[in-house]
Amino acid sequence: MKKKDLLKLKSLIMAGVMMSSLSACSKDNSESKEDNKSNYSIVVMENNKAIIYDISNYNNSNDEISIWYDFESSLKNKEVIIPASKAFIFRDENHHEEALKFAYYYCDDVIMYNDLMDHSLEDIKDQKLNLCK
Repeated sequence: MKKKDLLKLKSLIMAGVMMSSLSACSKDNSESKEDNKSNYSIVVMENNKAIIYDISNYNNSNDEISIWYDFESSLKNKEVIIPASKAFIFRDENHHEEALKFAYYYCDDVIMYNDLMDHSLEDIKDQKLNLCK
């Protein structure tokens, strides 16, 4: 091999090494929405009202279920504790749709926890007062 060919080969090897080290050090932005997809739906019913939680994980103790909910507006997860006696957990691949069907069958008022948390306290109070009139 000629010196020129060796220099080209060396530069190609160096470029490959640099590219692999750069990709190893870069932040992985490949997190898709499917990674954040929920694995479970929990329906909590009381007084003809239902609230649905779409979550990825939960802990179940004797009389309560602890879930950690990721709020988009907050940097950290918040724990929500719900009574196990009023909770119905759906686990299969159609968990969200089945939870909605179940909740609408048994309750007149159904809301998603995300939707509830998107409103301010004043909006919720006003809506509740308007429904009572």
